[in-house]
Amino acid sequence: MLVIIRGGGDLASGVALRLHRAGLRVVMTELAQPLAVRRRVCFSDAIYLGECSVEEVTARRVTDPTDTLRVLQILSKGHIAVLVDPEGISIQQLHPHVVVDARMIKQRVPLIPTLVKLIIGLGPGFVASENCHAVVETNRGHMLGRVIWQGPPEPDTGLPDTVSNHRAERVLRAPVDGLLETHAEICDHLEQGQLVAEVAGHKQAEDEIRKLNETLEQRISERTAELKKSIDQLEKFNRVFVDRELKMIELKERIAELEREA
Repeated sequence: MLVIIRGGGDLASGVALRLHRAGLRVVMTELAQPLAVRRRVCFSDAIYLGECSVEEVTARRVTDPTDTLRVLQILSKGHIAVLVDPEGISIQQLHPHVVVDARMIKQRVPLIPTLVKLIIGLGPGFVASENCHAVVETNRGHMLGRVIWQGPPEPDTGLPDTVSNHRAERVLRAPVDGLLETHAEICDHLEQGQLVAEVAGHKQAEDEIRKLNETLEQRISERTAELKKSIDQLEKFNRVFVDRELKMIELKERIAELEREA
């Protein structure tokens, strides 16, 4: 039996590992640049490395989703094939018995146009009997892993689970876009404030901001001096103008007085 799993993250990899050990042939599809966080336990890493292993099960990359021969060669060696196939083209090419959508995009997922005997969706975005045959609950709790044959699973909370009274702060987010350079691995013990990763270019941007802040006070002083000089010049011009007007008034009054005396 052939199963295609859409996605190569940790949940998808857990499903793939289980099905592979049960003797099923497994093909996975991924983005050209997978977004998996726990890369060392994800078969999606095969896209970056060409080959990777999770718990002694090997996955190999296939860049062309229409290269059926390459896929079959990998499967014949007892490996998992990981295809660069975000659109799911391989579903039409390979005609799997089962499709498991484990991408965890948490948005409404359109129904697969290709006829498949069994479509299983993981988590929010699926409604059993509408865009899949069954949904597996992924929200942690007493319903975790339950197979739902009618209706949707629990909605996405948008927050990670609470661990030791910590929730949203457990997730670190990159402050800027760029190439991530890691300084820690999964299972490393980390202390609060310890450097976990850096984004290439971010340090340079921080240095530039620091230099700007260092020169900010000087630039403010220089600008203040320029403004003061302009104000002084304006006040001087204003005094000259006012004095001229006063003298004109005095002169007119003197002329009028002389005319009256004449």
